[in-house]
Amino acid sequence: MRSQPPPYAAPYAPPKKRHRIRNTILIVAAVFVGIGVISAVANGAKSTTHPVVSGVQTQSNNETHPPQADVNPGWTLASEGFDNYAKVTGTVTNHSSKTSTYTLHFDLIGSNGVRLDDTTAIVNEVQPGQTANFETFPVQAAGAHATLTTVDRMGF
Repeated sequence: MRSQPPPYAAPYAPPKKRHRIRNTILIVAAVFVGIGVISAVANGAKSTTHPVVSGVQTQSNNETHPPQADVNPGWTLASEGFDNYAKVTGTVTNHSSKTSTYTLHFDLIGSNGVRLDDTTAIVNEVQPGQTANFETFPVQAAGAHATLTTVDRMGF
């Protein structure tokens, strides 16, 4: 008859981990998410879409005084007189209550309807109620017409 192996005790089991650091991080993250949700609900969760006025886009959510309405009609694409270069000139009137800087973006469209180029004007620190001139950077635009595509206003 064979002898039985001696009985042995189960290996020592380490104590169960408590994961204190992981749990603390999860609780803190949950608190921040909860605060964000409560804040969004309390503030009406403003839309991230931006208004388009007369086909012109903006990053502003100011629906009372949209920056597109500050660009006065009558801006023109004027020849620079060399190598078919031209620039867009016009005026903006600040209808907001803050001193504002404007960025205007124009597409230049050829007579065949194809977009030839684009150009930008920046108008710095226009006081409330003030009208200021702008002109874009010159670009080659023989026979083109300019289309205002984007107006952004940053108030200070």
